[in-house]
Amino acid sequence: MEIKKHGYKIGVFVVNILIVALAICGMKDRDKNKFSLENKTEENVVPIDATVASIQNKIATERENKLRDLNTAPKAIEQQNTVTTKTTTTPEVKTKSPDKKTKTS
Repeated sequence: MEIKKHGYKIGVFVVNILIVALAICGMKDRDKNKFSLENKTEENVVPIDATVASIQNKIATERENKLRDLNTAPKAIEQQNTVTTKTTTTPEVKTKSPDKKTKTS
């Protein structure tokens, strides 16, 4: 009667196996639906007008030319020489002469 002792553990094990099997089947179905949607998008494709295509090509070439110009010859930094003047005033230094004359020996 070992089965009765471990019946709960066996039941949990079986439920876990079923959950894993359902998850695997769900992932396979999800991938199948993803691929089928990609195939359906090719229906009813209407070509664009020739003028629209030419305008788009013109815009693309202008953009490529601008990017190429920026990569080959970047804008030079213009240096502006500015002269600044600064006036400083220095205080007058007064020298004191000794009031008392000392005797020299």
